[in-house]
Amino acid sequence: MLISHVNRLRSLKDFERATIVFVPESNLGYEGWHLGELLLSPQYGLRNICVMKEDRKEEAYRPGIRISSILKERLTWMLEQKFSESSMYLYEHFFTVSYDKPEKMLDEMECQLLNYARIKQTKKNVHSPPTIHYGGKSGYGYDDVVCAWYLLLLARNIFYTKPEYEKWRL
Repeated sequence: MLISHVNRLRSLKDFERATIVFVPESNLGYEGWHLGELLLSPQYGLRNICVMKEDRKEEAYRPGIRISSILKERLTWMLEQKFSESSMYLYEHFFTVSYDKPEKMLDEMECQLLNYARIKQTKKNVHSPPTIHYGGKSGYGYDDVVCAWYLLLLARNIFYTKPEYEKWRL
């Protein structure tokens, strides 16, 4: 599906020669690593693909960005602020390869944003502090679209400020 998405982007005149920046969420399943390798594989012949590597593991950086609970708290505030200011917009030719119609993805996005919540889970041990989670997975359904917005907010700032991505910013 990812290769189809990139090929669809390349079919649009605005993105024929654009750099595509891939920013997966880095997690314990290494999906970001595998998808990054897939995009860079010569067998697909994709060009101008930048895989962001921001998850530091020992001396190396792994593909993607790791989102902690503390970071989710800050990003939730940023995301709410951006939407309340109407400072985030969708591309006029927005499309998705996940749904047959873009409107379905927009509906899903709206649903996830409305159901996204700060969830306080108490521990069985009364002496342990409660755990705070941000998301839609604990009884509210899925939250992958909201996580994609998080990655977008983070990656934009990282991409335009870190010197290692300078060669991609033409």
